[in-house]
Amino acid sequence: MSELIKEMINDGMVREVGMGNSTSNGGRKPILLEYNAQSHFVGGAILQDGLLKVTLADMDGNLIKTDSESIQMPISDNEIITVVDSMLTKIITSFSISKNQILGIVIGVPGITTETGEGIRYSPGVSWSDNDVVRVFEKQIGIPVVIDNDVNLMTLGEFHKGLGVSYQNTIYLFAGNGIGSGIIIDGEFIRGAHKAAGEIGYMLIGNTLNKNLDMGVFESNYGTAGLLQRMERLGLPVDYSKKAIFQLQRLSLKDSTAEELLNELLDSWTIAIVNLASILDPDLIILSGEMSDLHDEYLELLKRNIERYIPKLPSISLTTLGSKAGLYGAIHLALGEFTQFGYQNRSL
Repeated sequence: MSELIKEMINDGMVREVGMGNSTSNGGRKPILLEYNAQSHFVGGAILQDGLLKVTLADMDGNLIKTDSESIQMPISDNEIITVVDSMLTKIITSFSISKNQILGIVIGVPGITTETGEGIRYSPGVSWSDNDVVRVFEKQIGIPVVIDNDVNLMTLGEFHKGLGVSYQNTIYLFAGNGIGSGIIIDGEFIRGAHKAAGEIGYMLIGNTLNKNLDMGVFESNYGTAGLLQRMERLGLPVDYSKKAIFQLQRLSLKDSTAEELLNELLDSWTIAIVNLASILDPDLIILSGEMSDLHDEYLELLKRNIERYIPKLPSISLTTLGSKAGLYGAIHLALGEFTQFGYQNRSL
């Protein structure tokens, strides 16, 4: 047995499962080994519209345990890392796992990562006190940390575990308080020169005078918070604990003002999708967040509107992973970042 194999057995990465058959020439029976996917683990976390989710996965990318906790926004970076650390510790304790077995964690947050990947810029709802956030997080949690944009991770998750598995050119769209997209071209994830590719919330769609701090025009007007505020100004009943699209679709059945706003919202989504599709020529567009809650009739209306303006309508589908997309993306990135093992069957 080679020294490398002995080392892997000692580290728990592989284990003996029995003896094989001797060859026809006789000789010693070979020792059979199998890969131990639970010798080590990676973590993933994502903050999305006031909900923080933390998960732990084995080296095959299987989610072992996921916890979630509501977060009062706005929030500071110190508060985020304290909650992530507490939730991760609770998970590993419940499975009697040592923190030494955790190779690292990928955390998805709204905003644009710096070119070095060590900090966050333009992050609505989160106050970042340090330019080297990764160093601060690693010191607190005690394991390696990677921070990425939340929609980037959702895109990777859907590409590797959801609808995108069968496609090489995909656009993933998310509408929540912020609006963003992730872009896969020829099987490669596109980040851009400043890691800001896909930041469609900054498109000039809607009232350009209505721009919130650290948010773009598009998301200021048609993100969840902007829509709910607009509904309130129009005299429509508003429940801030529920998604805007749910309320608009229900109210539009009996209120012409709500119907007009819903049509305006669909028009804004049409413009964004047409702009992206005409430039990037995807074969698949995935709708998530508020977009994924469209009733069938409005989804078909959106598709017809888009088809009017582009030469070839790509496949347009609602997310199949839902809120788990970001977690799967975080785990995929963690497996590629922290270890040579894992299910790296497609390139990032």
